[in-house]
Amino acid sequence: MKRILFIAPSYLDLYKLILKELQVLAGNQVDFIPAKHFDSPYYHWVGHKTIRQIWFEYISKPIDKYWKEQIKQGTLSHSYDECFIINGEDCSSYLLKHLRKKNMNIKIHLYVWDSSNWFDYYRHQDLYDSIHTFDMSDADKYEKAEYLPFFIPREMQKSRYQPEFKYKISCIGTDHDGRAYIIRNFIIPLCEQRGWSYYFKLMPFFKEQLEDNNDNLFIEYPINADDYNTIMEESECVLDIDRPMQTALTPRFVWALAAGKKIITSNQNYRRLLESIVSKDVITQQVKCIDVNKPILDVEFMNKKLSFSSKIGMERLYIQNWVNTILYGKE
Repeated sequence: MKRILFIAPSYLDLYKLILKELQVLAGNQVDFIPAKHFDSPYYHWVGHKTIRQIWFEYISKPIDKYWKEQIKQGTLSHSYDECFIINGEDCSSYLLKHLRKKNMNIKIHLYVWDSSNWFDYYRHQDLYDSIHTFDMSDADKYEKAEYLPFFIPREMQKSRYQPEFKYKISCIGTDHDGRAYIIRNFIIPLCEQRGWSYYFKLMPFFKEQLEDNNDNLFIEYPINADDYNTIMEESECVLDIDRPMQTALTPRFVWALAAGKKIITSNQNYRRLLESIVSKDVITQQVKCIDVNKPILDVEFMNKKLSFSSKIGMERLYIQNWVNTILYGKE
């Protein structure tokens, strides 16, 4: 049995699936520390980056102070075999060097589920033993980073047969990059014109969006994992609107593909991103790309029946294999 330090953001509770895999199913002792948000100059939208980074990294050192206080309180008092970090926005070189000094044989691993276009996640890349990312452009850009799409939870690995669907199309997510505008002004009118049932729910990017919510598109709290799975099971198609600043597959896309759903996506890079995961036949049968500037739902694609196997070559992304790949370099 190994002892693992796990540091991850609490965003949408996705960390819980990984924690459960590490802690219960893999039989490891795991200490979890939720990531702490700092007003960091390593966000690329921050102005005067160089001056602010010098102040942040070498003078004020808020992240170092935070971790020194955690160490003082005994948070990192155990000896660790592995350290698994998601994104690492709150992990300074001080923390990483401290872990190595205290644990001579520790292996430190980073997984990034965002793009370096948003934040400099790779600023301490030399201090990690391995780095994996869901962004293919970052994997090409940073020598140490390897491309590894998002994981598939165990609940989504089971064989499924769904003879009837409650919804023709669904989408659950956050209102990034005009998703609400596209859904309200294009997708919903097209569905209503065809008489298709739908389920669309988004977390607002700004709280003010809840005030203009006559159609109940926006929700105040995230939908839990069980309800998310149920809605996806009940949907024939899944709408996936990607983020242009990322060259990556969203968790929604990966999970829908694994569940054998038809996917309507705005991701122009989906074929390249899927080449190492599934066959071209699966890609052609299950995925249709749309133009976000003029989204049109292909009626023939929406109505066709799929013949698929639940085992479509995605075993590499099963969460148990995904964790092993990150920690031990094997599936």
